[in-house]
Amino acid sequence: GAVALAASLPGFAIGVHVRHSGGQDGLQGTVTEAPLGTVDVQYKILEPSEMPIEVYHTNLGKQEYFENCLLRYTQVVEDYADKQLQALALEALDLEAASEDFRNASLWEGRHKERIGKLSNWFYNKYFSWLSGRTCGQCNVQMTSGGEHVVPTQDELEHGAHRVRLFKCPTCPNVSRFPRYKSLKKLLETRTGLCGEFARVFGLFLAALGYEYRLVLDWTDHVWNEVLIDSRWETVDTTCPGYNFKHILRWHMPVVYIVAFGAHEVLDVTARYATNWADVEARRGKDGNFDPKVAKQLIHEADERVRELRGETEPPQWRAQEAKDLDAMRLPGKL
Repeated sequence: GAVALAASLPGFAIGVHVRHSGGQDGLQGTVTEAPLGTVDVQYKILEPSEMPIEVYHTNLGKQEYFENCLLRYTQVVEDYADKQLQALALEALDLEAASEDFRNASLWEGRHKERIGKLSNWFYNKYFSWLSGRTCGQCNVQMTSGGEHVVPTQDELEHGAHRVRLFKCPTCPNVSRFPRYKSLKKLLETRTGLCGEFARVFGLFLAALGYEYRLVLDWTDHVWNEVLIDSRWETVDTTCPGYNFKHILRWHMPVVYIVAFGAHEVLDVTARYATNWADVEARRGKDGNFDPKVAKQLIHEADERVRELRGETEPPQWRAQEAKDLDAMRLPGKL
């Protein structure tokens, strides 16, 4: 059943390998919500047949992976329009950030950067928790993870966790599961994750407060937000608020594609963050990457598809100026 389930997941090419056999008992960790945003790990005994099945990703084609990401992140942004989810986000602000009065728009008139900056700091310091690791409840030692993922349970899958990160105790058989939930409702409950979870949930807060928002994906493995303030898209990275409103990357990775996903558009914004556009061009189409002209067309199709779903026929009003700005950042060596 687990093998068939994994094989049926859209966009994933996988192989499976059962890591446990025989009659020994195993331990499975489950993550539960604890006070003050901390994470508690509990364990239950599993029968051998219930042991996790390790998932090995085969060499998924670069183009297929690219298309899959475009689809998945477009779907996440579509969820921001859900009024019930927005109501949950606003309720969280009422319960846990009442002193800042983030919901009172008139109070922040002309002070949007200050509002977003304080909201980001509150989110980072008090609301959402970074997945820094796991401690074995039996040995009291730090558990390790080598990026290993396992097939989700049915409950995890229902909350959009198509993959589950596995942590192992180095001295005993204990393991801890960390489901990579896609469900915004579930993430509002767990309030724990990595950059992807941080950005997805913070995007919901931006939508709930009435801002134009974007979810920004860097294919070298980072996700953050952009928010439209005074007709300009500003960077908001809740994993490192000190870099807010700065169009710079806080890591030194050879970027290839950085794509922004908004309510009205999907746009290649790599030029805004890259320090050397000629280097970006050189990497596109090399090192196993597929034809950049194909990538450009896929982004264009995703961009149009977003507006078709909303019944919109024209790009958003800010697009013309932003396109000019991005073109200028690409010189010399434009695509």
